[in-house]
Amino acid sequence: RPSFAVEESLVALGHNMKVARLKRASQNVLAERAGVSLSTLCKIENGNGGVAIASYAAVLLALDLGTPFAEIGRSDPLSLALETETLPKRIRKSGK
Repeated sequence: RPSFAVEESLVALGHNMKVARLKRASQNVLAERAGVSLSTLCKIENGNGGVAIASYAAVLLALDLGTPFAEIGRSDPLSLALETETLPKRIRKSGK
């Protein structure tokens, strides 16, 4: 079971997606555009953590809210520093 923070985050995301949907389309239309069932869309809007992340992404895309998952972790300073640190070093052979 996810932590309280994760559950709270999913509920907020679901609410925000519902608000965005209400300005754009009905549940039936959005579910069809996203390629998910009406039941899955309802679960997403309620912040259900058992729904596949791909379904969340499909609904966000159908709402024209972009593909937010592509940016996660991209600008994490620690990851960038570790990635640079683990790059292979160029070793030159001695000419002697």
